Amino acid sequence: KIKSKYSKIFILWANNNMRIGQIRFDWKKNDAYIDYSIDEFFYNQGFGKKLIEIGINKMRKKYKNIYAKVLKNNKPSNKIFKNCEVNILKKYNLYKIV
Repeated sequence: KIKSKYSKIFILWANNNMRIGQIRFDWKKNDAYIDYSIDEFFYNQGFGKKLIEIGINKMRKKYKNIYAKVLKNNKPSNKIFKNCEVNILKKYNLYKIV
């Protein structure tokens, strides 16, 4: 995915050069799909939401639609996306970023 021309990856770093997490946008036509992860050390500190907000703000102009497909049992990710400006497309907890 790193070398793919259909993906864009952003990495969030702490001041001490520690990697907090990453967000990747994979696109097809005018649509982008988010995949992100936060290092376990930084769980429950608000970095997931911050990373998603930064990524969306950077990519919003480039893509017509941005989606995040989240497993229904992934409670932390579902909570983050529900707190963002999203429309929830019920099947598979597919979130459309508005």
